[in-house]
Amino acid sequence: MNIESFVNFCETNSLSVEKYELEEGFKEKSHISIFDLPNGIRIDLDGGYTPWHRMIVEEADTFLYENIPIKVAKPEHLIINKMIKGSTLDLEDAFSVYIQNQERINDGLMEKLASLKDVKDQYQEFLVKISEFMNALD
Repeated sequence: MNIESFVNFCETNSLSVEKYELEEGFKEKSHISIFDLPNGIRIDLDGGYTPWHRMIVEEADTFLYENIPIKVAKPEHLIINKMIKGSTLDLEDAFSVYIQNQERINDGLMEKLASLKDVKDQYQEFLVKISEFMNALD
């Protein structure tokens, strides 16, 4: 990938990313955040460096954005990934993703992924909190 060309493409399309962030992200094999400034959207790029991340990309949903196919991780993958990271902010993000996508969440897939990534206890605690939240709304 030509990083300079990618940065120029982003700038032309009102997307914010710095060349050094891309270089460091690729070197560290970590995700890179790009910001869609006009719409206030954060886009995380991941190089698919591990089998787990490659699976997320392979199973991602695809949609067209201005005639460009974009892969977006399934909410189940995002939630379990947040549980793996486990910070307070990550768990709040997981909660938010679940609430926003509750109609399309596949609970069986979530349980399978939680087992696969050894976060079953966190997943069970998460379900209790979701249940408490939903009951409070009733």
